[in-house]
Amino acid sequence: MIAQALTTLIDGKIARLNTLDPAIVTGVDLDAWTVNVRLKHRRRGREITLSAVPVAPQRFGAGALWIAPAVGDIVLVAYSHYDLKKQLKNLDIVDVNEEIAFHLAHALVIAGLVPRTADVPAVPAGGILLQHQSGAGIEIDAAGNMILKAAHISHRGIQ
Repeated sequence: MIAQALTTLIDGKIARLNTLDPAIVTGVDLDAWTVNVRLKHRRRGREITLSAVPVAPQRFGAGALWIAPAVGDIVLVAYSHYDLKKQLKNLDIVDVNEEIAFHLAHALVIAGLVPRTADVPAVPAGGILLQHQSGAGIEIDAAGNMILKAAHISHRGIQ
């Protein structure tokens, strides 16, 4: 009986958490690396728009993959438990307002999504494909073979 009451209580709390939402990009600021998005669902009959949402590149250690978002992209928006902009200001550990958690203002675009109607390229098991909208790209198969597709290939030295 107590276990059922706890399960009901926990399920109710979890149901109110909002940690991920699909959204459509409605504006892009590449200088600030932020986007405006409209959530792909309505809340209480209203469309929700978020402005100046930071975009997370794939960035680790010595490298990063920066892919410019575009208006019309479908993206996945995550919500930090606490004030994300304050936490991203610098490398310092910050104090947060523990009363405000999972707020829409704590949003971050973490990935692009592919709608079910899109043509998804075939990538064999163990393969990697980096593909540009022009058709150019890099494909690496499971054996380590690399295929470059491009209209033109040029080389620039590091300065």
